[in-house]
Amino acid sequence: RVSVKDDITIDKVKRVSGPYKVYRIGIKSSSNEYFLEATAKATWTNIYGDMAVNYWPETTTLRIEQGEGEPAAYQEFDKGEELTTSNGYTYKVTKFSGSTGEVSLTSVGATAKKVTVPATIKVDGYTFKVTSIAANALKKKTSLTTLVIGTNVSSIGANAFFGDKKLKTITVNSTKIKSIGAKAFKGVPKTAKAKLPKAKKKAYKKLMKKAKYVGKYK
Repeated sequence: RVSVKDDITIDKVKRVSGPYKVYRIGIKSSSNEYFLEATAKATWTNIYGDMAVNYWPETTTLRIEQGEGEPAAYQEFDKGEELTTSNGYTYKVTKFSGSTGEVSLTSVGATAKKVTVPATIKVDGYTFKVTSIAANALKKKTSLTTLVIGTNVSSIGANAFFGDKKLKTITVNSTKIKSIGAKAFKGVPKTAKAKLPKAKKKAYKKLMKKAKYVGKYK
């Protein structure tokens, strides 16, 4: 993350949280907008006319100055980039465009007893739909007893809940699940109970059985 007045190299400028304006180098979005001067230690400069920087040496650094306006206009999240939320869950970006994106849940706390896969998460003011649970995401979480799968999940990876031997309750809120990976539920006890959306019960039972679920249904 970049803080006010931190000097950073050009290749590290990805996004800035807060009331700063950051624009793509060399692209003029409109008149009276902020641009960066091509100086050794550049600051925001209000440029009129058609001036725009077309080339920056790799060694050029920027000094981020606090300004007014909307959150950063130049904010990027790379595919595969890892994000962590305040509850310690980690996600990987699978898609990002404009101000929204999609992520896959990749891990939770080692001793988590209840896990709720949310419909969305917010990072730096940007909203991401949680559309998948990655392979091995909750594998061998031996303290896990309760699992809630959010409304935007469309796929569950192989071994996602493998070896979760204390899992008692599974609530599936999504009606979008198209695939469940191999052995995703292997090792979940026979005493576990799954609550499925009524409209998808038959289809999900088939998917879960194939993924080695041997528990009961509510």
